[in-house]
Amino acid sequence: MYVGLLTLGMHSVYCVLLSFLMLLTAWFDGKDIPGLKEDIMGVYKKCEAEKYLDRKSYALEISDNGFVRYKRIWKNNKTEYFSVKIDKIRGIDFYGNENGGWLMFSCEPESVIYQTHRDPSGDIDSMSNEISFPISAISIEDLNQLEKNFKSLQDMLAGKVKN
Repeated sequence: MYVGLLTLGMHSVYCVLLSFLMLLTAWFDGKDIPGLKEDIMGVYKKCEAEKYLDRKSYALEISDNGFVRYKRIWKNNKTEYFSVKIDKIRGIDFYGNENGGWLMFSCEPESVIYQTHRDPSGDIDSMSNEISFPISAISIEDLNQLEKNFKSLQDMLAGKVKN
């Protein structure tokens, strides 16, 4: 009788673990951290709209230690720099249509470092609540995939990133 219960118990544990692993695989689509970062950056690069605005250069980076960094340099050499820990980003919103708009990372209050350099009106060093990126010609499927991959990346990095 005890052997039967033990077997049933081990079988149940096995089923729960198998279900959990299947859920994780489905959730992350079998992608690792570099794969998720590559997919996110691929959508950004395909749909970036900075080149249509008054920018000299721009860069978006997701670091291995869980930071999102965004830097843009205007044609007048004004530099804007944003940095936030990925676990402080609370939501991704898109304002616009398939022709273009703004992708907005909404973050915890005052969790985004915002700095300007060579700003004609004076340099700024402050905290912010959001980062926005211009996006052009993006499909609903790309937006959904971007959000899904970003959330998966946040979840995967949560075990590695300390507050």
